Amino acid sequence: MAFTGTWTRKSVENGMAVLQHIGFPPEKVDAIKDAKVVIEIKQDGDKFVEKMTLGAIVSNTEMEVGKESEFKLLTGGSVKAVPVYDGTNKITAQYEHNGIHYSGYRQLTSPTEFTDYVDLDHGKVIAKFIYTKSG
Repeated sequence: MAFTGTWTRKSVENGMAVLQHIGFPPEKVDAIKDAKVVIEIKQDGDKFVEKMTLGAIVSNTEMEVGKESEFKLLTGGSVKAVPVYDGTNKITAQYEHNGIHYSGYRQLTSPTEFTDYVDLDHGKVIAKFIYTKSG
């Protein structure tokens, strides 16, 4: 499947602003700003199992496109959202949490690269995270 594999963050635009906007504690922002980020994805049709490692933080999420899924948050807790396809290699999701509106997508831009795009509060904070396939 297209997203299956181990992915390493290649670059980020405005990522720290996202963490600050969602209320991530400043001392934790400083601790992870240069941390290596690895995402392991197993895709089986519309079902995804994802393990994200951000420095010492590990988050596990399972989701199914088109069905309500529970997403783990870096700030703790979780939210429910219905991820949907927007074309062949793009998955979008939206939700509200603690008064913040989240809209984002993950798009496979080549067989070895994908982009995570995050929009908080209708354009107040926008970030892009680029990942490349390892191995």
